[in-house]
Amino acid sequence: MEIIKSIHNRWLQTNLMLRIFAGIVVGSVLALTVPGVSAVSMLGDLFVGALKAMAPVLVAVGFIIGVVQDSVETALNSSGDAMFTIASEMRERLKRGEKIEL
Repeated sequence: MEIIKSIHNRWLQTNLMLRIFAGIVVGSVLALTVPGVSAVSMLGDLFVGALKAMAPVLVAVGFIIGVVQDSVETALNSSGDAMFTIASEMRERLKRGEKIEL
């Protein structure tokens, strides 16, 4: 049992990309050597179903983030334009000698 724990701990400390690659290799070997095993097929169907369930949510979240980010950028750009316009107008009024009350 101690050996299994040490292997598990070592696996968790391994780089994620290496773990994904190892999973693809093991899955490919299992699919080629034992194509009729229902447990492997069931896990594959579960994985594909989870991906299909997550895809619309990820697209929606990405869309919402894009819209919010664009709105914030537009607001920041507009506020900068407004401040520039106000400052220019105040300068012109001061040049003409008008009194400005805030």
